[in-house]
Amino acid sequence: MFVEIELLESIVQDHLAVYPGKNNDNATGSYEIESLVKLIRNALIRNACELKNDQLIEIFIRDVQKRFINFSNRLYLYAVSKAKFKGKSNQLNDNQNLLKTVDILLSFLSDTFPKYLNPEIFVPEKLKEETVSNFKDQIIQIEKLYKEPSKEVLEIALKPLKKFIETKPAISYQQLKYFDFLLDELIQFEGLPEVCLIASNFNSFSFLHYLTHQIENDLEELDTYAEKMEKLLWNLKWAKQIQITGKAYNASRKSIKELLIDWINEEINYLEKSFNLRKNPIAEAETSEDKSFKLITDLSVPQLGFLLRIFMESGLFKNKNHRAVAKFFAKHTKTKGSASISPGNLSNKFYDVTGNVEQVVKDIVFNMLNQIRKYQ
Repeated sequence: MFVEIELLESIVQDHLAVYPGKNNDNATGSYEIESLVKLIRNALIRNACELKNDQLIEIFIRDVQKRFINFSNRLYLYAVSKAKFKGKSNQLNDNQNLLKTVDILLSFLSDTFPKYLNPEIFVPEKLKEETVSNFKDQIIQIEKLYKEPSKEVLEIALKPLKKFIETKPAISYQQLKYFDFLLDELIQFEGLPEVCLIASNFNSFSFLHYLTHQIENDLEELDTYAEKMEKLLWNLKWAKQIQITGKAYNASRKSIKELLIDWINEEINYLEKSFNLRKNPIAEAETSEDKSFKLITDLSVPQLGFLLRIFMESGLFKNKNHRAVAKFFAKHTKTKGSASISPGNLSNKFYDVTGNVEQVVKDIVFNMLNQIRKYQ
């Protein structure tokens, strides 16, 4: 590491050398913040420019970032512990000056080398504490802006922020910046908080569950397949039209827009399959019933065959293929002497006018005429 960073390191080390409960008024000596900051800034730019490629620059900048955060945390924790003791001490003033120096340098890194910084590294403790205070004020403002029925979805969005404020866990730059961005969006957005959260890519599973539960409730109020499908397609179109930010609550997860669209598409597929499954058993049952259904007659096979011949030759049946007609009636007719008829046998009996076959058929025809006369 270059000499200017080593100088800052030595100053911090000297400052923290004495046990916090004791005074150490002469630990740091006098130095000019502006001069030190300028020296380190110039050295950072000079060293970065001398490196051959982006990968080396990234390694260099991330190492500097890590060291600056380490300086900040050590100084901040020292200040917190020192504040427990009463009495005046020049050390506290020196500490504030050093913290200010490190803050300026971290801001310089962020402004000058943003693409090389590590977004996953934990933020300094001092920045975290300052952010907690700001978040509290913003949450109070947001809760005043939104009324019922927005409270439920708002509580889902604010829950991780409130947990952060309460427990103050270590938090990455990326996560902290997203929280800050989300609060600003909720304050400035005019419209439904659900739309704001989707546009802000608040891709938490709790929020996804809220959105899908709302759609499920809407579907339960609908009766028909067509109504439910129309509702799902409307929600799909609505979700697709929302433009989302490149930021994310969880950077390793799909966007909330993608998650919601995936869920809606799954519901559409499920609805289609369920509809087809409900429809097919009915059709199958009807088909089975059609297959098992038979006309019952007291006619013999020869008598039935001759009657069918008369129906065809008189023009009642327009079918020309008597074998096809015989096959159909053999399948769907139960005669006096046979529960099952051979199509070939029935076809042959079309022209077998023996015994009383002709007379029986004549009697049937006359009986039909008599039935008609009853209605005259």
